[in-house]
Amino acid sequence: MFIVNPYDRFISVMMLTKKSFRIGLYICDQLEEQRVKDILLGYELVNLLVFNLREESINNLDKTILSNSLDLCILDVKLGINTIEKLQYTLLKVSESKLVLYTDPENVDLLPKFMELCSKGFILQGVHETELLFAISAILNEGIFISPLLADRFFQIYLHKRQILRNFSPKELLVVNGLIEGFSYKQIAEQNQISINAVRDYVKKIYRKLNIQSKGQLLYKLHMP
Repeated sequence: MFIVNPYDRFISVMMLTKKSFRIGLYICDQLEEQRVKDILLGYELVNLLVFNLREESINNLDKTILSNSLDLCILDVKLGINTIEKLQYTLLKVSESKLVLYTDPENVDLLPKFMELCSKGFILQGVHETELLFAISAILNEGIFISPLLADRFFQIYLHKRQILRNFSPKELLVVNGLIEGFSYKQIAEQNQISINAVRDYVKKIYRKLNIQSKGQLLYKLHMP
C-alpha cells in the first residue's frame, strides 16, 4: 500500500510521462466521472488517453476494452460483481492491462471478493487529485494501491468481525459463513453434511448470541463496527 504525501504529485506526473497510456473510465456518477477525467487530462499529458466507458452500454464494454487495448480500467463497484468479473476476464486478454475499482466506505466489505479478481487497486470516491495521480502512476508501474481511508475502514471491519466470530463454535462458524455467502439452509446443510433442522438450530443459537432476529441484522452486525 502506498501512502500519499504532498510531494508525490510531481513524481506521479513524471512517471506518467514515461510511456503512452490508455485509460478507461466508468464511474456511475456523471459529475464525479467528469471530475476524475478533468484531473487526468489537466496536466496536458499528450500521451495519456482517457476513454469514457459510461457512454457505452454495459453489454458492449468488453468489446470497447478489447478494441482500444486499454492499459488500465477504473470501474465503479456499483457495476456489480458479475459485470466486473466479466470485464476482468476481458482485461486479462489485453497485454499488461489492469483493473482498478472506484468505491466508497459502504462497499468496503466487497474488497476481499474483488481482490480475488486480481484488482490492482481501490480508489476512494471523491479522491483528491494528488492521491489519484499517485495511485494510477503506481499501478501503471506495476504497483498496487489502496486509498488509506479505505484500508483503515477495511481493517476496522476485519477486526470487528473477527472479534464477533470468536463467540461461535466451529459448526456455528460454518453456518455463519454459509449465511454470509447467501446460501439457503438446504445448501448449508448439504455442504456441511448436516440436516436442515440442525442448520435451523444453529441459526437460532447464532441469533441468540448476537441478540438479533434476522440474516439482515447478522450481516449488519458483522460489517458495521
